[in-house]
Amino acid sequence: MNSEEETQGLARRAGEGDAASFTALYERMGPALYTWVALRLPAPLKGVLGPEDVLQEVWVRALRSLVRFDPERGGFRRWMIQIAKHTLLDCLRRQRALKLSPQGGLKQAEFLEEVPDQVTSITRRVARQEIVHIFLERVRELDEPDQSLLILAGLEGLPMSEAAGRVGISEAAGAKRWQRLRARLAEERWPPGFLD
Repeated sequence: MNSEEETQGLARRAGEGDAASFTALYERMGPALYTWVALRLPAPLKGVLGPEDVLQEVWVRALRSLVRFDPERGGFRRWMIQIAKHTLLDCLRRQRALKLSPQGGLKQAEFLEEVPDQVTSITRRVARQEIVHIFLERVRELDEPDQSLLILAGLEGLPMSEAAGRVGISEAAGAKRWQRLRARLAEERWPPGFLD
């Protein structure tokens, strides 16, 4: 059984209500999702929400829709990234709407709706992991094309043809850059689960 099959099995069991599978799934996906959120958090939200706040909302939304996850339509990581993208867009919409209202900006208490205790405790644990912050800093040190490839191909799991196209390079050039980047990261011995 490969890593994606294991992840999908955890997702299926978590969707059926198995708390241990949910915890294992979150711990497996948490570092990569935290990194993605931290890298993609739009500037208007950075002073208002931290990556851990957004990540909690992502997991709450995922919990509500785990039963609808269909592995035939793509991998679990890509499914979670889609939820994270929608969550960030919703946060931006709320922030803009609240800026127009007399009350002002988005408050954390307004944002964190019904966050289950389990989600909160795992998110805090992921956010405190030193390796997550070290990896995030390493990614931020990369040049723009490598950082984009890492986000698109490694964290989001996009096919190289699509990731390279978004970066503005050929698929062959993207594949070569990605291969070199993965080799460099492998030398640094990052734990499994950060990249797709």
